[in-house]
Amino acid sequence: MTKPHNWNVLRRTSAAATLAVFASPGLALTPDELWTQLEDYLTSAGYEVSADEQSSGDTLTLSNIVLKMEMDEDETSFTVTIPEYILTGQGDGTVLFDMAPSQTIDVRVEAPDEDPVDLELLQTTENFSLVASGTPEDIDYTFAADSAGVSLANLQRGGEPVDLGTIELTLNGLTGTATIAQDDGYTVEQRLDAEGLSYNVDIANPEPDSSGTIKMSGSLEGISSTGGGHVPEGVDISDMAAAMEAGYSANATLNYSGGQTDLAYSDAESSFDYRSSSDGGSFVFTIDAARLVYQILASGVSMSASGSEMPFPVDVSANELGLQLAMPLSETEEPQDFGLSLTVNELALPDQIWAMADPQNGLPHDPLTVELALSGTGRLFVDVTDEAAMEQLGETGGTPGEIETLKLDKLTVRGLGAEIGATADLDVDNEATSPFGQGPNVFGTANIRMTGVVGLLNTLSQMGLVPPAQAMMGAGMLSQLGKPVNGPDDLEADIELSEQGELSVNGMPMPLR
Repeated sequence: MTKPHNWNVLRRTSAAATLAVFASPGLALTPDELWTQLEDYLTSAGYEVSADEQSSGDTLTLSNIVLKMEMDEDETSFTVTIPEYILTGQGDGTVLFDMAPSQTIDVRVEAPDEDPVDLELLQTTENFSLVASGTPEDIDYTFAADSAGVSLANLQRGGEPVDLGTIELTLNGLTGTATIAQDDGYTVEQRLDAEGLSYNVDIANPEPDSSGTIKMSGSLEGISSTGGGHVPEGVDISDMAAAMEAGYSANATLNYSGGQTDLAYSDAESSFDYRSSSDGGSFVFTIDAARLVYQILASGVSMSASGSEMPFPVDVSANELGLQLAMPLSETEEPQDFGLSLTVNELALPDQIWAMADPQNGLPHDPLTVELALSGTGRLFVDVTDEAAMEQLGETGGTPGEIETLKLDKLTVRGLGAEIGATADLDVDNEATSPFGQGPNVFGTANIRMTGVVGLLNTLSQMGLVPPAQAMMGAGMLSQLGKPVNGPDDLEADIELSEQGELSVNGMPMPLR
């Protein structure tokens, strides 16, 4: 079976497939200008472009369009062949970009010491229209379609057919606009709205004498997305570190009002089924030379799973699930901001799990919540996108960077009838050794609020899950160190760790050494 090559191949194949399905980049005012812009745009992105051209009046027909890219780092190449596009001047300074409602796009992937892989992708559209306007340097376009889709029609490896199965993706009720400006490269801003997206995968293991099938289907509803970026002129995108240093950037934002996924796997020995749905969510991605931002959030989530390796089906739900990451990517002398947050809000566990964890039914079975938000500053010693530098760090065991400040903006853990909340503000002196041993010196302040924790320890002790002596000692320490807020089991502690390694809790010195 052909191995996945690398992220760069996947990324470029996706870009070419997007071009083939939506035919959107590089629009211009006349057919010839449009094609010139399209060629320049694709060439700047690293493609070799060729096509058969035929002009007739205000119409330019492009056939046998070939896009080829070679990956220098591993000598892998892929080629996309598109049958035909028709560009027609409409006499009002705009150009109509047209294509057949159904056509086959050929993709060929070649890698050293491996059989070439050939894919036939069937592109389909219904009532598709795309009109370009503006100037060759600053182009606007609008597009719409009742539907646009792509599916796998055929797969061959080394010239031999491979019966993989079904892979198809469809967008319905889509409209969009974009602006493409040419300066020292290409700057793109675009918007796409769609009534829905659906996908269906039903494939079998193509290896001889192997079993196993994967079925996955799902949909998103009420899609609203924006995106864009900048591709500098003459940049080699296969060298991402150099490309971003030259000004390459990309961003995408997606919002949806609902979604669902069904997944089933089975082979001769095992099976697994999974289903999920949500009431909506969002996705944000931004990358440039300075930083990476990644954010995903879903609300009203429900998930269920069952399988031959699981003792019982599992059904969980949550009001909100989210993850956010923001971090620098490049080596700098000055510290840069970073952040990380995790949200698991009102996670409801099934009765079977509670029965295993709490067979005596002595604990509250209310939903669980974990909310974490970290921020700070730090600097990198290398560019994270420099693959050679990162490989060298991995070989030598070096450190890619250092943290200078760290804040716990929020920590909330709620469940089992108790709640813990905390914040902290810490400084890191990387030039000084910690008074407690190896590592940099860390000092600062923290605040902790605990409600119902003493009662939880007593309950766990009565259930036999925590030894009575340990529960009593823990409850006593909490009561001694924490100051009551709204009752004896509502405690707060202000903690300070000095630069000299001296610790105090609510003003009382605590010996650490």
